[in-house]
Amino acid sequence: MEGHPHYTEAGCMAAKAHNKPNIRMVAARARLSPATVSLALRGSESISPATRERALAAARELNYSPASRGRAPNVARVAQLLYVTKDFGDRPVTANPFYGEILGAAEQEALRLGMRLTFCLLSPEDRVEEQLASLVASHTPDGVLLVGAYPAHVVQQVSETLSAPMVLVDNIIPGVSCDTVMADDFYGALLATRHLIDLGHRQIGVAVGEYSPSLAARQRGYRAACTDAGLAMLPPTITVWDRPHMQASLEALFAQPDRPTALFCVTDYIAVYVMGLLRDLGLRVPDDVSVVGFDNFPIARMAHPPLTTLANYPEAMGRIAVQRLISRIKGETLPGLNITVSTNLVIRDSVRKIEL
Repeated sequence: MEGHPHYTEAGCMAAKAHNKPNIRMVAARARLSPATVSLALRGSESISPATRERALAAARELNYSPASRGRAPNVARVAQLLYVTKDFGDRPVTANPFYGEILGAAEQEALRLGMRLTFCLLSPEDRVEEQLASLVASHTPDGVLLVGAYPAHVVQQVSETLSAPMVLVDNIIPGVSCDTVMADDFYGALLATRHLIDLGHRQIGVAVGEYSPSLAARQRGYRAACTDAGLAMLPPTITVWDRPHMQASLEALFAQPDRPTALFCVTDYIAVYVMGLLRDLGLRVPDDVSVVGFDNFPIARMAHPPLTTLANYPEAMGRIAVQRLISRIKGETLPGLNITVSTNLVIRDSVRKIEL
């Protein structure tokens, strides 16, 4: 009739389907993640009674039941985890042993727990916060692993806009309330520098790289060891990946009257790079100068001489990060935890003892 809307049977069915309650609507009503609601409605023992009641109450209010989704009520929903990291210009993150091992371990742990993990790589050229917002909108994850060093304002913005739990890996941002998983970079650097001190070294330099929370912690560990031993600290040598420039910096450092007898390098890549430049300057490792790295990458074993370094455990970091994320998805409400994974000194041939 004229003046009245015309409804077809198909249109009515589409309207009903559009308004049909789903698990995300229940999750929004209960202020829980969809994965938590799914576990609660299936009676999982991992969900607390209070959280289960919140999910059940929201489901009752919306007249929702798992069977209404068109599948058996006892079929578990697979949680969607988003693993987000970024490339570093001409150095693909997937070629970095540290981040590659974190990713591999995270994938295995997610698979073991019956979760689905999607790997997303951000471009270094575009604005990270905009890329992250687009990824979250397109994937609607139940949880996010944010891997690598991102600026504080980016992490803060993501934390404020993300409705799902987030865990930071190899990054820590004061004031952001989420779990973080880091290597014990401070203690590792402290251990490395003390090893040099115990071998008689009193003039110990440090070669640093671009800022990141982990590398900053390593530099603090070096300073703490020197301070504890009453040693004067040399100005840090800033690593630049321009060979003539870096060689000139090292030449000036070793031309000083009280030149260093040892160098602590905050990564293995920097250490091996420095060892090659020292060789070009006619300085022998360890006869003229001892060198210690950090990370225990394969390159440390293949260096000439083999590099004394600190071993960290990225596989453990990847597993723990996934476990923490799953705990948050299930409704754990503890304050954000800062988890550090231990580091161990690996002694090889790039360090020698000095007779006092």
